Amino acid sequence: MTQIELLAEPAGALDRAVRFELGGGYALHLPRGPRALGTLYHRGTPIKQVNLRDKAERRLLAVELMQKGVNQSRLADALQLSRQTLHNYRESYREFGVQGLLHGYSPATSKDEELHRHLNVNKRRPGSKARELEALRQA
Repeated sequence: MTQIELLAEPAGALDRAVRFELGGGYALHLPRGPRALGTLYHRGTPIKQVNLRDKAERRLLAVELMQKGVNQSRLADALQLSRQTLHNYRESYREFGVQGLLHGYSPATSKDEELHRHLNVNKRRPGSKARELEALRQA
């Protein structure tokens, strides 16, 4: 059996109702809706599994795809977000990087990253990531 046969999708597996053509050769297959697991395709080849239940992963995927030139309106339809929300994600990422994108920093409020850290301190995860991982390992 060849590699292509192993990776080939069964005929008709990509239902048109759950496959969104995003432009630039990209498509997003969401069999369980926009807040579940999905597959990102580029020119018909699966390139990434995405977990759209996770807000951070959804935001990072949106920015990554916009940087690759997909149609913003089509992406908004696929993710069931407004086009303005995607624009806000892109601007937050451009001004503040990944930290600004994940913590919801807004360039309209201020372009001072330190001010945003103080304003959004309550949104951050409390405690230490190391302690959380330790608790997960013991469970």
